[in-house]
Formats: sequence, structure tokens, C-alpha cells
Amino acid sequence: PELKSKLTATGQSIEYCTTRNFPIKNSRCLFLDNVACDRIVTTCSGIRMCEYVKSCYVQQSHTEVPIDYWDKWEEEQPPLSLFESDKGKINANSQYHAIRASFARGTACGKEITPSCKPMFVRNEGPNVTGVPKVRVQCRHYHAQARGHFIRSFDPRGAIDIDHLEMRLQTLAQPPREDCRVIEWVGSRRHLCGVDHTQGQGKMIQHPCNVQFTVYIPKNLMLKPWAILISHGIHNHVPPPPKRSRSGSQSASQTRPSPLQRAASQNLLCDTTVGAFSKRVDSPSSQSFASFFTAANKRAGAAQTIDDEDIIFIREERRAKLAILQAKARQELAAARAAEIANERLEREAKSQYGS
Repeated sequence: PELKSKLTATGQSIEYCTTRNFPIKNSRCLFLDNVACDRIVTTCSGIRMCEYVKSCYVQQSHTEVPIDYWDKWEEEQPPLSLFESDKGKINANSQYHAIRASFARGTACGKEITPSCKPMFVRNEGPNVTGVPKVRVQCRHYHAQARGHFIRSFDPRGAIDIDHLEMRLQTLAQPPREDCRVIEWVGSRRHLCGVDHTQGQGKMIQHPCNVQFTVYIPKNLMLKPWAILISHGIHNHVPPPPKRSRSGSQSASQTRPSPLQRAASQNLLCDTTVGAFSKRVDSPSSQSFASFFTAANKRAGAAQTIDDEDIIFIREERRAKLAILQAKARQELAAARAAEIANERLEREAKSQYGS
């Protein structure tokens, strides 16, 4: 029963995001000698991609997914950003878009916002007392009597390319538009691609698909240890990315798939051509469900089996929890030390004022 339930779930957790059209029905499959089966019918939900993805990928269709498709795809892609190797320009570009967005929303200057409020770059002629020139971005209406308007200071010695930030704020001409390569599952909830392109982050747009999947799972797996998947139609989008994010976006927040979903992603869907696909399911007595669904695959990365990947995930999770606990302990220790110093100071002041 446990194996059967897992296989049933696998029929709904293939490489593509799907929606189930009908309840699971009793049926028979000629490919399995007409044995009694559970039939699961689902429809491909398509994918989501950034609005700046190249048109050649937006218009792409497919009926099969070679096992090395995504490896070749990544090799052909340009960097996500023109400044991918220059962290200073990346940070300056992010600051530029954040400042422009706050003015566009009308939140930069708070209650004193006016239609004529605009950001301007200011670089003082002389250095401050520390010998560092003052650099700031402020609203054009900011002055000593109007301190409610936007102002933000920057340290030229910091991690931001000040010259690039000045160029972006003072130049009306926009740099060339960057192509994006962020493609995600329909289940992703992000509204933006998460990459600070020269033109800003792109909106994630859903591309629906009407390809239908039919999965047949024998009721008696001991008698017929096979599963059949049939795909009807042509996908009008690029293949969905593996569960592991390949977008390259550092701000992406990805949901970790279950071992079952990873198993289905790695092994069940090997061909989406119109026709039938079958995969051997050894009986529970001879081979476990996990070992069946853990074949060598490049998408598995450093983890060679699902069990290994789970162990790695558990270790990472424990390490993260330990780091959080250590950080809290350091904060509590610092707070206790600060309180101790404050008490000592109060005692000294009391002694100096009232005598010992």
C-alpha cells in the first residue's frame, strides 16, 4: 500500500507542473496486458519566465527533453548582468533602481513629496573631518529647512561604485537592455525575476500549456511492476527547469522539492513524445522505492542518491539552526555585558555624586 501511494503521487509529480483534470479512475492498459490500473489524467500548467527572456526562448516548443538540455542551455547563456564580475557596479545598479523606485512610488520624501521631486547626485568638493569626501543622493528640494525630503549618504570606500552610481543618476540615456534567463515553475510566487538588470528587474509572466498527461499504475504491482506515462500534444514553451534553481539569481527564494518530486524529475520523465513511456518498478521485497528512483543523473549535482540529498539537506538545516542559536547566544551575551557596563557606570556616578 505504501509503495502504491507513492507511485500514485509520482503520477502527479512529474517534471512538469500539472493540474489534475479528473479524479483517479479505474481502468485497464493494453501496454500492461490489460491489467487493472489506476488512471491519472493531468494537464501541463506551463512555466513562468522573465519578460526580458529572449524571444527565441519565448516562442520555443518541444516534445522531448534530452538529459543534458539544461547543461547545454546554461553554456549558451550570457551573464545575467553586464556587471556580473564587478560587484561595485552591481551594488551601484541596485541602489539606483531602489532609489528610482521609491521616487516612482511617491514614498521617497514621505509627506513632503511633490510631483517635481527627483533624485540628484551630490559630491562635496572637500573631505570631511575623516578625510573622506562626502557623497550623497538627495531630492532636488532637500535643504536645511526641508529635511523631510530624501537624502542618502554613501561611503566612497564602501562596496558601491560611486562613479557608476553618479553616471546612472545623471545620464538620461539608458544603457543597452539586458536579456534575462530566469525561468521558473508555475508554482513560484515571485512577481519579479530578482536580477537587477540595467533596465531593472523584469516581471515574471506565465506561459500556459495544454499538453495532457495520462499515467497508468497497476493495482497489483507485484504482478505488473511497471508504470506507464503517455503525453499528448506539443509543449508550447521551453522545458521547465530542474527543481534545483538554475536562474543564477542570488535573491531567489526556492522551495525545496520533496524526495518524491526529485525522483520523478530525475527518472520518470525521460521522453515527452506522443506515445508511451514505461519504467521498471521492482517489487518492494527486492529493491526499495527510493533506490528505484535514484539513477545516476547530472541534475543530482553533488548528491548521488535521494537518501544522500536528504542527509545533506538535514545537515545543512542543522547547521543553519546551530548558527541561529549561536547568533542568539552572542546577542544575549552582548546584551548582558552592556547591562553590566551600564550598572557599573551608574554605580560610579552614584559614588561620585553621593560619596562612597
